[in-house]
Amino acid sequence: FFFSSRRRHTRSASVSWARRCVQETDQRRVHGILEMSMNILGIVMIAFSFTRAWTPIAHGVEYHYERLADPNDVFIVRVDRSSPVPIIDTTVAYEKVKGAREKTTSMYARYNDTITSWDNEEWSGLRYKTIAAVNGYYFNMQTGEWISGGIANGNYVHRFDDMVKKSGFGSGYAIRRDRNVFIGECVAHTAPKNNIVVTSKGSLKVTVDGINIPKKKDSLIIYTPQYDAETKEEAAGIEIVVELKGPLGISTEKKPSQGKVIEVRKNKGKTLIPFDAVVLSADGAKATQLGNLVPGDEIKIYQDMEQFDEATCSHKIENGSWENTFSSLGGAYHYLQNGKRVIYKDTIRHPRTAMAYNKNYIYFYVVDGRTSKSRGMTIDELSNFAASFLKATDGIALDGGGSSTMVVDGRIKNFPSDGAERTVSNAVVIAIPVPRETSKKFSHGEKVVLSEKADFYGGPGTNFHKHGTFPHGATGVIESHKLAGIRAKGKFWWKVKVEHLQGWVCEESLKKMQSQQLLIPFHNITLILMRKLSLIHIS
Repeated sequence: FFFSSRRRHTRSASVSWARRCVQETDQRRVHGILEMSMNILGIVMIAFSFTRAWTPIAHGVEYHYERLADPNDVFIVRVDRSSPVPIIDTTVAYEKVKGAREKTTSMYARYNDTITSWDNEEWSGLRYKTIAAVNGYYFNMQTGEWISGGIANGNYVHRFDDMVKKSGFGSGYAIRRDRNVFIGECVAHTAPKNNIVVTSKGSLKVTVDGINIPKKKDSLIIYTPQYDAETKEEAAGIEIVVELKGPLGISTEKKPSQGKVIEVRKNKGKTLIPFDAVVLSADGAKATQLGNLVPGDEIKIYQDMEQFDEATCSHKIENGSWENTFSSLGGAYHYLQNGKRVIYKDTIRHPRTAMAYNKNYIYFYVVDGRTSKSRGMTIDELSNFAASFLKATDGIALDGGGSSTMVVDGRIKNFPSDGAERTVSNAVVIAIPVPRETSKKFSHGEKVVLSEKADFYGGPGTNFHKHGTFPHGATGVIESHKLAGIRAKGKFWWKVKVEHLQGWVCEESLKKMQSQQLLIPFHNITLILMRKLSLIHIS
């Protein structure tokens, strides 16, 4: 009996132990399956959150916010490269590339409803509707002067530095009118590729020495409308106003920018710069070369760059043309090149602004930093995010730190590390085009009278520089222009000439002159011209 009971007990215990083993094994299997399922679900959810949680903000433009475990907050706008709608442009703080600072939100608002040359390299009347913006590239914190180059609305407004041999700091990103994008390398402005040619003077050729910089002895400098309202006070030399068919961008000798001389000013300086013109300012021998130019002379201008490898600036890149570039800004840390990460081994985390792209999208993104909520990224972490998260093949960093700002639909999305938005010297704006809209109220040559005291501008819209003020009652004539009566900044604009001065005036300040009205003699009116901080009265 004893042995029989023992055998029964042993057999019972063995069965119980076996059952427990099976149960525990089943439980472990279940837990393993559940854990694996959760991991897979987590991966799927992460992928889903990134690929599906994009918010459309315009045709071909989407916004996404991503919270990373680092911790970091990332704000991203992407532009669909296959969409024919979105436009990416460079903005200039208060249209003063020589030195000014403006908030990114202000530039976003100021560029809204302004005319663009995007569609055909000329002024067709197409307008912007701004969608998003980020801060741009480095600048002098004291003066606001640009560091590195840039192209805005087709205008080459600041030259890239020649032969920069610092890896990752060659030039910057560029977006062409055909929507191709690339990141430039080491560049050089060689004399044979930068000239003006006066075709009506036996093909007189003079080398250009710079853009929107102070004039030096025996030099020729081109001033674009983005320099300021007018040139410097330097009286020596000659200044020639050339009206162009379109913006003065990067072009070649085979396809130069073309225009005609409309004004020649000798030993005067302070020349007003219309939106559709440039000023050629020459000194010394080059002033002598251009001294015989007269209104009506035809001008060709071409300015191009040679491009070399970024690492050594010694190997010339034969297919590295910048021709037809619409917008561009300098960049630092070319952290992603043709699908390969470039390791810089920096260890300091900062707020960051960057751009990246692949064959499908162009990305602009901002990483908050310098807080416990979002610590910021090193350049290597930035490149890792672009490669692994955005699936980008190329990327470059813009200005970061307290400058890092993203604006969507007029509102700041991120939290700038300064505690408030910082003023910067340039920015990147993403917009969609608005069709041309014109008024037929006036016609070329028609006489008009100022129904009120009215400001006149260098171009059609308040985003252009104010060139002066016409007094109430002044009489003038509607000038011929392809943009006559164009709508911009919520108003219709006309180019008006009052004696020897002309500018763009909004339609609501003009009325047709009745037949019984007489022209007010010019010497009986006062034109208030803007001259820096003082007002000069001409009578």
